Amino acid sequence: MELLLLFFIVIVIWIYYHFNGRIKELEEEVSRLKGQNTNINLPFEKPVIPQEVKPEQQPIETSTTLQPEFVVKPEPPKPSLDEKITPKEPNVFEGKLEQLMSFLKQNALSVIGIFTLVLGIGYFVKYAIDRNWIGESGRVAIGMITGGILLGIGHWLRKNFSIFGSIITGGGISVFYLTITIAFQEYGMFSQNVAFGILAIITLASVLLANFYKSEVLNIVALIGGFLAPILVSTGQSNYLFLFSYLSILNIGMLVIAFLRNWKSLGWLAFTFTSIYFLTWIIDAPSTKIIYFIILSYLIFYAFALQNYFKTKIISTAEILLLVFINIFAVLGGIYVLWSENIKGFSLLPIGFAIINALLIFRDKKADTKSLNFAVFTGIAISLATIAVALELETYFVTIIWAIEASLLLFIWKKTEQKIFKQCFNILFPILIISQIYTWSNYFSESHLAVIFNPIFLTSLVVIASFLFNLFYIKNLSEDVDDQSRFQYVKFFSGLSYVVIYFSISFEIWYHIQNQSDTFISCIILVYTIYYLFAMLLLRQKLNYQPTFVNILIGLLFLFALIHVSVTDINFSIFKHEVSKSFYLIYLLYWIPVLVCLVGIIPKTSFLNEKLAYWAIGFVFVYLISFEIYHIYILLKLNQLKDYEWLQSHFIVLYLPIIWTILAASFIYYGLQKSKPEINKIGFVLIGITIAKLYLYDVWQLDNVSRIVAFILLGVLLLLSSFLFQRLKKIISKMVETKTENNED
Repeated sequence: MELLLLFFIVIVIWIYYHFNGRIKELEEEVSRLKGQNTNINLPFEKPVIPQEVKPEQQPIETSTTLQPEFVVKPEPPKPSLDEKITPKEPNVFEGKLEQLMSFLKQNALSVIGIFTLVLGIGYFVKYAIDRNWIGESGRVAIGMITGGILLGIGHWLRKNFSIFGSIITGGGISVFYLTITIAFQEYGMFSQNVAFGILAIITLASVLLANFYKSEVLNIVALIGGFLAPILVSTGQSNYLFLFSYLSILNIGMLVIAFLRNWKSLGWLAFTFTSIYFLTWIIDAPSTKIIYFIILSYLIFYAFALQNYFKTKIISTAEILLLVFINIFAVLGGIYVLWSENIKGFSLLPIGFAIINALLIFRDKKADTKSLNFAVFTGIAISLATIAVALELETYFVTIIWAIEASLLLFIWKKTEQKIFKQCFNILFPILIISQIYTWSNYFSESHLAVIFNPIFLTSLVVIASFLFNLFYIKNLSEDVDDQSRFQYVKFFSGLSYVVIYFSISFEIWYHIQNQSDTFISCIILVYTIYYLFAMLLLRQKLNYQPTFVNILIGLLFLFALIHVSVTDINFSIFKHEVSKSFYLIYLLYWIPVLVCLVGIIPKTSFLNEKLAYWAIGFVFVYLISFEIYHIYILLKLNQLKDYEWLQSHFIVLYLPIIWTILAASFIYYGLQKSKPEINKIGFVLIGITIAKLYLYDVWQLDNVSRIVAFILLGVLLLLSSFLFQRLKKIISKMVETKTENNED
């Protein structure tokens, strides 16, 4: 029954293509006859000579001078000098994807059909085997005959249906591969060497047939079969030396065909399969022998990627991407093998590859330094040299490679404006973040690391350099404010970069002070945080920060200053000898960024555009001054631990109102002098808070003498503040009157 069904399917296919070809012939005949009929029925007509239509004369005004007639064509708008005119290369990958989708749409039924047919033949043979109709030799013979029939059908169809014929031929080749594999794996009819030799012959014949047919599709099928052959005849025992010798020969053959036919898909396919095999060998049994094959494969695929460059000195987007991938996988795989075998000289491999790229730069002595070729080869050479230097410092090589290659992808993306490099950068960037987090985790397991010159921090330094390069290079993307998606992308990338840089340094600081007291650790980390934010503010123009981001940085700096003075109990720690008295100077270092920010940075930003900002600054200033005077008071007065609480209460009740009154008077004076009404309001509100605190709390906590002193001093300060306010008010009134009189005159 199954045999009849198979025969029926074959008959249906033959009838379909027979009548389909006949119908096509009839359609061509009808079209030809229709064209002849049209020519016969057309009457002879004399050629019509078009007469020149003279335009109507317009009335001429007497005041107008006669001028020769001419047509003024509006000039196209000239691009602005600020606009960057960059001829964009068409996206190669989008075109290839469209071609692939078009091929699948047009030939989906053909592909599915040949797959189904091969599957049906396989099931039929299995059914016959289960019933013992066919012996082992007969089964193999059926497979080979079926493959031959499919090859014949494909050859017959290739003239009128080239793609369909190639698919049928590919199906026949697949049947050959499957048949030999079953004959070896299931029946043991051949030894491994014989089976592999037969598959190699099938591959060679398929390649020759594909080139004879000039069919890229058939060549892809043959190449896939060639790469799958070692797996099909595998017995579980790894012979990597023989395997990669075979793969090298296969890749060289691919290179020759690619040069002759310019079939780009073959190189990418071979690179993918070769990389998978390399990964298997590296994980399963790393050996120094693999280095030779890595270098050979590097040269083969580099030659493939640069074939157009050697012919036309032009490199396409796909070729640049392949160059980057080749360097990433070759360097990463080679260094991992050397590291696994405890062999020194990691840097020799990237240096060798860097020399190859340097020779490509030197090849064209008259190369334009602004050309894409120069930029690509220079970028790759510099990245490889940087990796070599980093490896000599015994860093974590995986993180180093990700960091440098990410910067290389960003560099090439900016040069080519091709989205594929942005997409690769986006894929590599989170991998770099994960790898860097793994690098940081070693701080918790390592002991006795040197300051700065240790593998973890040196790796972090390379990552920091990579991120700084990326930040300075990506800043131009934010200039296109109309493109919100691009703007949001730059914002996200920049923010994440600043976080990574911050933690790279903070982990190193923490590691070397982790055995100190909590006060020491918190003080150092918070001072570092404040200075980190301060450095970002100083670089705000070079890094092209948006005004909103600058305001956020200012707010964060003030916030961490408040946390610093609140959390760091410096006076109590000094009294307990947890830190030395000189450490107080380190604690006070936070005042430099705060004062520079108040005096030199904030006036140049939009931070004060909101009235609430004045109140925030006033609160921070009063808070910091109050705490610092409190710290100094405790340090000078504290002799015994039992006096700590009394001194603390005494300061809050007696000295704090005096400090606030002086600050309030200063706010009022400064606000009147600079015509800043919000600062005046801050001063008056602070006086109100001071008076309320004095009458509601302080007077009930003091003794009689202290109460008298507090009232007298506070009264004098209030009167002086009022006097200054009235005097300044009078001066301002006179200035206004004088200005009004001058205007009237």
